[in-house]
Amino acid sequence: MGFVSWMVDFADSTLDAAAQSSFAALAGAMGGIVVVASTLLIVLLLVSFALQTRSMDGRTAVLLLVRLVLINVFALNWVQFNTLASAVTDGLDQLGGAMVQAVGGGGPEGTAGFAQAFDILLDEFAEYLNAATEEMGWMGGAMITGVGALAMGIVGALAGGVLIFAKIMLALMIGLAPVMIAASIFEATKDYFHRWLSSLVGYAMYPLVIAGVMSTIIAMARNMMDRLGDPYDAGSIGALLPFFAMIFMAAGMIVAIPLIVRALSGNVVMANAPSLLGAAGGALSQGRAGAAGLFNTRGYQARYASGRASPAEMAGAGARRVLDTATASRGTGYAQASQVAQMLERNRRLDAIRAADGGKSSSSASPSKT
Repeated sequence: MGFVSWMVDFADSTLDAAAQSSFAALAGAMGGIVVVASTLLIVLLLVSFALQTRSMDGRTAVLLLVRLVLINVFALNWVQFNTLASAVTDGLDQLGGAMVQAVGGGGPEGTAGFAQAFDILLDEFAEYLNAATEEMGWMGGAMITGVGALAMGIVGALAGGVLIFAKIMLALMIGLAPVMIAASIFEATKDYFHRWLSSLVGYAMYPLVIAGVMSTIIAMARNMMDRLGDPYDAGSIGALLPFFAMIFMAAGMIVAIPLIVRALSGNVVMANAPSLLGAAGGALSQGRAGAAGLFNTRGYQARYASGRASPAEMAGAGARRVLDTATASRGTGYAQASQVAQMLERNRRLDAIRAADGGKSSSSASPSKT
């Protein structure tokens, strides 16, 4: 058994039991809370109907009752929830199998099948690596063997990580299902349920994308090996260079799988783009407010006088006061230095005048002595 198959088999045997046990533990702990919350919601609705504080039509009331029934059915019953979740994941696996048939004309299906196929592919890559190093000296052969083994190890680790990553995240999402489904009872906590459902659908799409990418890699690698033939029949090392190109291309395609899933699910492209635009607009407005306080505009003065200045404007005004203080201190220092220079220049001139007066007096005293 290859190490990619070992990783996938170990994840399959561990995560299924972990998801079921965590779901059962949370469902047992949340059972009473869900019943109390549902009862409280129904009581509040009846009170609202009696007092006429908030109107609700019959369609909304029926949908609310249906939602409460579905919450109690799926949030507290592993059999019912697992039936629905398995139907979704199995349907995506079937779509992935159809993609495999379309791209490769047959091949493995499911993560276990892709793991076995990838182990076989790595074994064939190792044969080409051995054939390439036999044409080299002992130093060059050792270096190429080390580089090739490292590249194949990285590709195998990436393949195994991608294959089990979706299983790990799906197990985590399924384990948190009772809490997130119960969060859909109230409007204030419904957003948590929507985010959980969006993430669950996104991770459930991993098998579909993995099927397309992995089948493409395996089909291209097999076609390349058929064209190259027996690696030991290669006339030169250059004939085996497509082996290294295929390894690097496989690594790049595996790394691109999460990006493809995010683009398809819309969790990044569709949901985060408005938030990024909103964050940019907020930063721009805060910067404009800070500039108003920094330059002491009339609008800032009016808002400051009425007590409506924003924190960004106050921060800008504080920065302006710091700059004014520094400028004033610098001006005081310049003034003091100028005064000192003037005093020194004055003393120098006085010394020169005194020296000149002393010379005149000595010259006038010399003829009187003669």
